[in-house]
Amino acid sequence: MPTQLKKDKYSKEDALSTIERNIGWINSADNKASIMLGVLSFLFGGLIITVDSVKLQQMIDSGQSSQYIHAIGIALSGLTLSISILCTVIFLLLVLIARTSHIVKDSKNSVFFFNDISNSTLLEFHEITQRINEEEIIEDLISQVYATSLVATSKYRYLRKGYISFAIAVISSFIYLFLMYLLFK
Repeated sequence: MPTQLKKDKYSKEDALSTIERNIGWINSADNKASIMLGVLSFLFGGLIITVDSVKLQQMIDSGQSSQYIHAIGIALSGLTLSISILCTVIFLLLVLIARTSHIVKDSKNSVFFFNDISNSTLLEFHEITQRINEEEIIEDLISQVYATSLVATSKYRYLRKGYISFAIAVISSFIYLFLMYLLFK
């Protein structure tokens, strides 16, 4: 039977490795959101030029039920497209918002978190780093692991919602473009 190595406790290296991995996930979410915002602006810009409100008004005023239904289909797909684009932008911006406040309740100031460091003077920070012992460093790192995990989870929740609303926007844009194609055919 193979022997399994068992660690006594979570080490400083384990914490640093986990923080680095979490920051990688955070950066990945930010990159994905930025790319999607670029694609969305291209998609939205291309669709805006296809709007012909005069032609839609003529269809509605024509009195023909088939023309009226077609115009309503275009309007509804355009409305769905607009709402889904707005939701996508909001969700993706929520991914990109920096989270620099204390996420972990009842946590002490960290010697690793830039926001906590910048809230003290150089002399105060120097004194804190001179007084801290190895156990306190590990506890601080563990709280940073937890905080970066919360940030990554929050970003990916919004990114998932952004993906869903983006998919709805893409589907709506295809329906909208198909209906506009039928209009000008």
